[in-house]
Order: sequence, then structure tokens, then C-alpha cells
Amino acid sequence: QYANGLFMTIDSSWSKPLNYPTWGGLTMELVSERGLTVVDAFSQNLNVYQQNPPGHHWAYWGSDMNQAMIAEFVAAIREGRETAVTGEDGLFALEVVLAAYESAALGDPIGLVN
Repeated sequence: QYANGLFMTIDSSWSKPLNYPTWGGLTMELVSERGLTVVDAFSQNLNVYQQNPPGHHWAYWGSDMNQAMIAEFVAAIREGRETAVTGEDGLFALEVVLAAYESAALGDPIGLVN
């Protein structure tokens, strides 16, 4: 929980029974006073609900996320720019997961500094 009251959770596993109908499941919901965005990686779209002006739309990103990540990486090299997702972003994601493990072991929330 952040000082301003914002609370976040993350389940970074695909811990499901072996008889679950799909091998994974990757969703994320971002909720704010301005609206809601639902990301479903297997449906390959974002559901965006906004408050002002009221509305809903889907944003699609194609059928091969691995290809999109490779294309972004190659484009960044060719254009001499930083990739959209950096190594620091990956390191922070790892820190979040490690803090989640520590939180579970201690039974208390763990603070993160970014």
C-alpha cells in the first residue's frame, strides 16, 4: 500500500490445477477515478472503459506477442533508442515478485522503492 492509499496486488504465477482448461491465464485490471482498463493477454486485447467522455473500446495488438517484442527490440537497435520495456523495468518486476514471496513468508505487506 502506498502513502496515498493506493493498494496493489499481483499474482505472478500460473498456479492452476493440471486439469484447468488452458495452460495459463494472464489478465490485469487497472482501476482509477478516470476509468478501467482490462488486459487479457490470451484474448490479445485491452478493454478500455472511460469516465469522461463515457465510453468503451477494444485495443488489439496482434496474434504473436513474441514477434512484437522481437520487432520492438530490433527497431530500438536500428533506431538507436531505448526499448519500450527496459532492463530496469524487468529488474523492478523481479523485485515485486521477490517482495511478494517475502510478504507471504512474513505475513505482512512489504514496501518497495522504485
